This record gives sequence, structure tokens and C-alpha cells, in this order.
Amino acid sequence: MSQDQKVHNVLQLHGGGTLVLSEVIKCAILEAMTGKRINDLFQTTIADSGGTFIRLCMEKLSAADLLEKFITTMDTIFPSRRFYLDQSFSKKPKRFDNTPLIKQLRDLLQDSSLKDCKGNLFVGAHQHGKGAIAFVKFTTMNGQTDYKIASYPSNRTASPNTPLSIIAQMACTVPGLYNELSPTCPEYEDGTYLDAISNQDPASILSKIKSNYPDSSIFFLQMGHIENKDIVSSLFEKSVVASTVQSLYPKYITHHTHSAHLIGALRVLGEDNHNNIKSLTTHVSKNFSPVNTSADQLTEVVVITLTDIEARKDEYEAIALRLNNDQALCMSAEQAIAQLKEMLDPMMKKRTVFLSKNEVPPTDFPRPLVVWAEASRLYSPAYTLGRLTNIFQNYLIANNLDICSAFHGAYEYGLKRFPPSPHHQIEPQ
Repeated sequence: MSQDQKVHNVLQLHGGGTLVLSEVIKCAILEAMTGKRINDLFQTTIADSGGTFIRLCMEKLSAADLLEKFITTMDTIFPSRRFYLDQSFSKKPKRFDNTPLIKQLRDLLQDSSLKDCKGNLFVGAHQHGKGAIAFVKFTTMNGQTDYKIASYPSNRTASPNTPLSIIAQMACTVPGLYNELSPTCPEYEDGTYLDAISNQDPASILSKIKSNYPDSSIFFLQMGHIENKDIVSSLFEKSVVASTVQSLYPKYITHHTHSAHLIGALRVLGEDNHNNIKSLTTHVSKNFSPVNTSADQLTEVVVITLTDIEARKDEYEAIALRLNNDQALCMSAEQAIAQLKEMLDPMMKKRTVFLSKNEVPPTDFPRPLVVWAEASRLYSPAYTLGRLTNIFQNYLIANNLDICSAFHGAYEYGLKRFPPSPHHQIEPQ
């Protein structure tokens, strides 16, 4: 790429229920390092479902502010595992009350519409009880901005005034699960079905960008949340394997969209430009549930994501520099991580540790709740019992396990070592 060549940055945000929390954390790290908002760093965003939700919310909030709001309200705006369990055993299907979610989105996004969003948008959502739908805002090379609704098998014109709160609400909808009376716009309910996964495959969108911006070099960043590493995500780097995977593409993309989408991006941009395709997906050896809103999983997702960022801090700094046009960063990856940990620590589930006054509290993240033994009501009797038990053990060993001698010795020692209170003197015999 020449020094004068323009760069068109493309961001992909995947859906995944509560797991999109991982993507928000990564966005917050990049924003902290560059000092710029996500919608200023990327000219185009490709998103679906939960990815659409967080991208639209970041029109109004920084990633760090969204992260705080997401964590503190998640258990009230999304169905819990208990809800899904009740749904499984219920004779009559239940509907989740998404009124709190709708209110939050309206309060946040207010009157903002599709035309107010920065950059190009290709965002997938869902229709109540019907299927999926995608909204497109794209500015061509001649400066004309087109607004479309993709609803298979056709694309039709969308209103620039489509409320962002409606799109965000539809992005969070689980068809057949949320209240069917939730307010949507009638023009979006044409009953057609769109496969959100294949529709948001970046290959066709990158082709469109490539043809409309022929003088620009495309940098594609897949933010990625958490993916099970049992399926190797680096297949796209190996063209021989990639060609084999392409024959299995339909099935593969359904189960491992992160990796499959990278293959699609490589196909369009070419192997010579593989350095322009990056993924920050966090790979783990276990499965996380996208419908789990518990504090346990929330804390584990945060810890695993931040640990992954720490291990790849050089990669994050290189990407941040690239997005910042090689200008100096506001802070290092380590500083951004430390800042985010400080903010997140009070929101995490804490483990409790009992320490004595001469012990140093752990500094790991999240910081545990420390209970000082000396301050405990049971400390004095427990301490005394512990000392006597230790003495008794020593006497057992010294007297070759002669229990009678040991008891007598421990009793004599106890009388001397732990005299009674002056208020309860032993009466002379």
C-alpha cells in the first residue's frame, strides 16, 4: 500500500446474546488507546443481532459507558436461563416482557434515525415471529447515500428516518419469544425470511465496497466475541485447507461464523492482502451460553476477554496504531486494560478470602472480598481452639500417641498459658 493510498476501515460485530459483552470490552480498549470513538475509527460496520444492538448504542455512548450500562441492566433486559427453562416445560409458550429493554433503547437513542448514523451500515435484525431482516445505509463513491431493507429475495428502499430504537429493538428480538405486541413499523413486516448469518457474510459487502472505492485499501477487522477453539479459526490463512472448507461452507458457516466469515473476506480481498484481515476473536476450550445472564458467566467472560487482550497486547497496539493513522496512541494496551479493570471491578462477582493481619490481600482481578480474621466475632474462640489443637497434636507425638498423658499435659499447659479472666477467678480448694 502506498503512503498516499486511502484506507477504508471495515468493522464486523457478531451477534451472540450476552457474549457480545466480549466485543464491547475490545471496543473499549481500542477507544481508550486511540482516544477516538468506534464510529469515528471505521467507515463501514457489518453487524448482526447483538452486534447490531451494541453498534447502534455506540452512536450515543462510548464503549466503556455502554459496557457499564450493559452489565448493570443485562439481567433485566434479557431473558434469564430460568426463563428458558420454564419455557421448555410450559404447556403454553411464554413471552418475555421486553418493556424495560424498549424503554432503555428509547431513552438512549431518542429521535436518532438511520440517516444520523456515522459511516456505512449493514446491520441485521429480526422480525417478530417471522424471521430476519437487514438494514443498509451505504454512501457510494459519487456521494449518494442509499437506504435499503434487505428482505430475501429482494432489496427495497428504506426510509432514512427509520428510528434506530426500532432497529436496535428488532436486533434483540428472539422470534416467537418476545411479546408479539411490541411496537414495530408495519412496513418491515412483509412476512419474508432472511438468513441473517449468510446475509451478514462480509464477502458480498466487501465486494461492494471494493467496487465503489477502487482507490482505497480495505482493512477488515473482525472484533469477535468468544468462540470454541475446537474448530481451528486460522483456516483462512491456509489456502489449501480453505478451498476444502469452501465445499462445506453452508454447514460450516452455521456453526462457526467467525472463522467462516474470515474465509469469505480473504476470498474477496485476496491472499496477497491477508495482512489487511484481522480477527480479535477470543478462543476458548469451553462453550459459553449466549442466554446466560448470571454473574458467574458475566465475570468469567470479562476475565477471559481481558486475559486474552493482555496476551495479545502487541497485536492490539498495532491495530490501534493502524486505525489511528500511525499517530501516537493516548495510552498503551496495558494502561487501557488497567483502566478498564478499575472500572469493572465493583461490578464483578467476588470471591471471599479470610486473611490474618500479617497477610497481604491478593491483587488479582477481580479483587476478592477480604474478611480480616481478627475482626471476626469468632476469631478469639477459634484462635484459642486452634492453638489448643496444635498443642494437643504436639503432645500426642511427644508422648508416642499416649492420649491420657497428652490430655493431661495439654490441660496443664492450658491452665498456665490461658489463665481465666480476673473476673472469674478459680476458688481455692
